[in-house]
Amino acid sequence: MFNKVSNYVSLTKESRLGMYIPVPICLLNSRFSSTTLLIYGSLLNRALLSQKNDWQNDCGEVYVRFSIEELAKYVGKGISTVKASLKELEFQGLIYRKRMDFYTTHIYVRVPKNCLTSQNNDLHKPETKPCKALNSGSQTAGNMTANNYTDIQDLHTDKYTSGRGGHL
Repeated sequence: MFNKVSNYVSLTKESRLGMYIPVPICLLNSRFSSTTLLIYGSLLNRALLSQKNDWQNDCGEVYVRFSIEELAKYVGKGISTVKASLKELEFQGLIYRKRMDFYTTHIYVRVPKNCLTSQNNDLHKPETKPCKALNSGSQTAGNMTANNYTDIQDLHTDKYTSGRGGHL
């Protein structure tokens, strides 16, 4: 048993959050399980770090490297559960995976357009020329489907910045 008062503090105007897992509010009413949302939030969190560190392909799409085993340990779930959630996220178009070599897979995280702020709407106009990096010789795990999602690189909102303007 623990003392509720001493283990928690009230959030104040000056409070700065440490690490957390972002889950877009627009996905909370989706049919995704809580585990799938947790995994998506974990991938989105890692993608925000990749965005900050310029981990992107030739087209500017941000990717993450997260093995299934690492992800399972990170979220405290079994490997088969993580595989099923990744398959569901990929089927729905929220992620796509691209095998780079025998050991490395890049996971590209996508966000629903309706989750972005109106100030970013001009970023989602169709490109005039296709990017060749997606059609390079590497295999893509699963299908890339036309959907209502956009790449994480376009996520430029104040929700993911600290009060001083820097990324959390």
